[in-house]
Amino acid sequence: DEARYAFMKYMNFDVYERTKEVESRYLADLRKTDRKFVATNSGLTYKVLELGDLKRAVRNNRDTMRICYRMLNMGGEVLDTTYYRGDTLRIAAGAVPKGLLEATKLIGRGGHIEAWVPSLLGYGADGCDSLGVKPNTVLYYELWLVDVEKR
Repeated sequence: DEARYAFMKYMNFDVYERTKEVESRYLADLRKTDRKFVATNSGLTYKVLELGDLKRAVRNNRDTMRICYRMLNMGGEVLDTTYYRGDTLRIAAGAVPKGLLEATKLIGRGGHIEAWVPSLLGYGADGCDSLGVKPNTVLYYELWLVDVEKR
């Protein structure tokens, strides 16, 4: 039990604290390099490329949205995409990671955004095996909000 506790403490606190520090520096450098990127209080770093219809923006977790996106890791490796397949994803707003939900709320229907999602707002310490997202990974999304259905 002591060994398990020590391992869990290491994985959930010690590694996370170092990861958070690296993420913060990386995103701060990104904002210095490209002044169009802005950070929210939660840590989402984004640049709106095209503002959509804000009257048709995602407002709550029950809304259904159709999105087209590319998701990459910090190394530029494509982890998931609908863009290259010429497809869209229809999903409930509450089913996406917090950072992606926050990004969709900023642009409205028809909007286009680039967003860097810190691990805490993404898949966190668990990662996502089905998408190939490793634990504590900063993710880059290029996202088009195609449509929003109010619920």
